Amino acid sequence: MLSSPVAVEKADNLEHLPLDDYRVPASITTESVKNHLLEYPSLPGFLVVNNNQVLGSITRRAFFEKLSSDISIALYARRPISVLLDNMDEDVLKISAHTSITDAVRLSFCRPTKSVYDPIVVVKQGQEVGMLDFSKLILAQSEMFSTMNHRLVAQEQELREYAEQAAEQGRRVQKYAEQLEEQQEALQERNDLLEAQKSQLEEQKSQLQLKTQELSLKTEEIISLNRRFEEVGSLLSREGQKTFASLSKGVESVIQFTQNINKITQDFREKLANIDQGNDLINKISKRVENLSFQASIISTSLPVSDDNRLPFNMIIEEIEKLSIQIAEANTTINDISKELRDQIRALVKTAEDNQEVVTNLSRNSQKTEAALASLSQLLV
Repeated sequence: MLSSPVAVEKADNLEHLPLDDYRVPASITTESVKNHLLEYPSLPGFLVVNNNQVLGSITRRAFFEKLSSDISIALYARRPISVLLDNMDEDVLKISAHTSITDAVRLSFCRPTKSVYDPIVVVKQGQEVGMLDFSKLILAQSEMFSTMNHRLVAQEQELREYAEQAAEQGRRVQKYAEQLEEQQEALQERNDLLEAQKSQLEEQKSQLQLKTQELSLKTEEIISLNRRFEEVGSLLSREGQKTFASLSKGVESVIQFTQNINKITQDFREKLANIDQGNDLINKISKRVENLSFQASIISTSLPVSDDNRLPFNMIIEEIEKLSIQIAEANTTINDISKELRDQIRALVKTAEDNQEVVTNLSRNSQKTEAALASLSQLLV
């Protein structure tokens, strides 16, 4: 960003420059003033005052020129400085403290040639505040010009940078313009594409309206089918409930029949246990009869042949043997009957178990059927 143009600031006027304020009373001798000026060669001049009131001013050049001859020295040396002031034939330039350095230099150069380089008296609010050496004024102007030159150089550099930035921005603007043209072309292509899509959408809209009409007709058909489905579902639900009730009764009957078979089977098992006990008892009796027959045979053999008791005893032995044979036959018959009963009982138990499994599956299926009927009923609500 460019800085503001060079302007005269408050620091560029006389008020801020270093002043020499050497004041002498009007009654002091000229020789005393001369000695002081010789002692301080940097003093550009002095102000003559009386009761803090400035009577006038004399520059260093004018003072020593006035006293350059022996006559002047003899005339003014021991007299008050006010006498010399009254006989000065040139006035010191007075400039306001608010005057710019440039204007002060211009006014200084407007003086007569011999007094061009004399100091000036700086006045503020109507009062002389000091004396400014011309060399200090020129130095201040040089510093001001140097500062202005630096500022101008800085501004020139800023202008160059600004010009480069402007050129870069110009290149960017050119690039943006090219990009804008490309974007406009792309936008035109998109607009064409949008027009084509718009036409397609219009066509799709027409097709959608036709499909909507077809969908409306199909919806009416679906509503009609739903009504028929509700009627069929209601009928199916009612008939299914009746069938389920009959099925439940049949299941209960099968369960009762199975329980009866189990009870009969248990009774057969108890009777078989009794038969087994009777068979064991017959076996024991058969063994005792065999033992008795064996002992009778031993006894019969030990009797004499002529013994009258031997014949009846032999008859008893024969009867015992017959009884033993009958007992063995009865035992065999009982075992056969018991075996047949066991086979029948196992078949009956197998049938009962199969019936039990069938009943279980039937009960499970009936529960699923009941749940399906309940769901169908809820759907029809």
